[in-house]
Amino acid sequence: QQPPVQRPPAQQPPQARPQPAPTQPVDEDTDNDGGTVFSTSIANSHKPNLAARSGGAALVLAGMCPQGHPNPPDQEACRRCGAAVDRANPKLVARPVMATLVTSGGATADLSDTVLIGRSPSPQQGDANPMLLPVPSPNSDISRTHVRVAVREWDVVATDLHSTNGTLVVRPGEAAERMTPGAPLVVPLGTVLDLGDGATITIGEPA
Repeated sequence: QQPPVQRPPAQQPPQARPQPAPTQPVDEDTDNDGGTVFSTSIANSHKPNLAARSGGAALVLAGMCPQGHPNPPDQEACRRCGAAVDRANPKLVARPVMATLVTSGGATADLSDTVLIGRSPSPQQGDANPMLLPVPSPNSDISRTHVRVAVREWDVVATDLHSTNGTLVVRPGEAAERMTPGAPLVVPLGTVLDLGDGATITIGEPA
């Protein structure tokens, strides 16, 4: 089990209850370049089925801009095109790529769920189908599975997995600090994780 992030709990959609067949037309799902979008009234009562219809991807509540780009529901301007976000009518959408991880060696990984990083990473308990991102460690200073970078709702969360030599985190404009092993830490885009042995991971803008 992963330790909880110290943030206010995300609001969850209400539990589904059997409903009679609608007598009025309802919104149909539509496609856009940010993922499949569903009206919240339908999505809240059929979320498991919608997850299957969206390829098994996790669903998040999003505010949409006129171009159909998903954004955090409380965001005013679209993170992709800068247009105004409709915050009054949030939708459930297939979670988009939240960041691109870039190693100091030039390897990249799109972050839409969980990425495990180390000199020879392997899945950890509680991680469902994580992406594995190996980094070289000539002196074996980096642990086999050193750090987890994952998405929780709209946050990017990094966790040092009790690595042998620890992980430094450098947020934009701030001094480096050592991560507390096992404690999930919300990190903004532009953050650099220093795993030691010359290996760093930059949490960059999604491609």
